[in-house]
Amino acid sequence: MKQKEFSIEAKETFRNVAKKYLEKRKQFLEIANRTPYLSGNDNIIGRIGEFIAYQYLEDTNRNPQKPNSKTNQGFDFFCDNNTKRIQVKTITHESKFKQNSRLKEPWDEFILIFISENLKVKKMGHITKQQLQKAINNKFEKYKSFTPQVTNYMLGEKGLFARHGRIVNADRYL
Repeated sequence: MKQKEFSIEAKETFRNVAKKYLEKRKQFLEIANRTPYLSGNDNIIGRIGEFIAYQYLEDTNRNPQKPNSKTNQGFDFFCDNNTKRIQVKTITHESKFKQNSRLKEPWDEFILIFISENLKVKKMGHITKQQLQKAINNKFEKYKSFTPQVTNYMLGEKGLFARHGRIVNADRYL
């Protein structure tokens, strides 16, 4: 069976939306690449999450610093005079399974951000490695290591952050 073709109007609408998206993406990258704490790869969602985390860490007087890209082992910020390594993961409503990659060593603190379909930070969690160790010791859920699969469930009422870390009010950061 032959697939139905786009109408002329649909093609034009898609072209316009695609062009606007690419223009905004280019604008974002131009600004981000000039800003040390937003530099990075082409994972725009991840960089937006890092921006949200940066604001939170700054508000809590943690003095976040972006690590040198040559020595970065997977964490996103140093805090507290380079003594704490912060890893940030971001999940959006667009994620089919509401999950991200695994946490990667080394890290000392982990921030997870969930962005809703209304483009707001729906939830944000913050946990230290010591708090995750306590969860592991208490046989909490499926966490057996410091490199769990990151999922939106971690931010739920009975999730990792609510029980062993903290849920952060992050409405103002996006």
